Amino acid sequence: VIEERNETYISKVKEVDSFCEREIKLVLFDDVRLVIRGENLKILSYAKDSGEFKLRGRVFEFKFTEKKLGFIKRALK
Repeated sequence: VIEERNETYISKVKEVDSFCEREIKLVLFDDVRLVIRGENLKILSYAKDSGEFKLRGRVFEFKFTEKKLGFIKRALK
């Protein structure tokens, strides 16, 4: 949910991989990676147990990519 292009709410966040004021990288519960790009990005809250995530800032792009399994994980699957 995006409110007034300033605050963004995201659910099902498994972990915050990295963040700075221009880019936030998240891993969702289904192991999909979400990269959020913009300006003046700031994490307002993150509840790891519920997966609720809230950020503030001007968002320009949401990019979803699937997390690729490493060779050993694929071999043992």
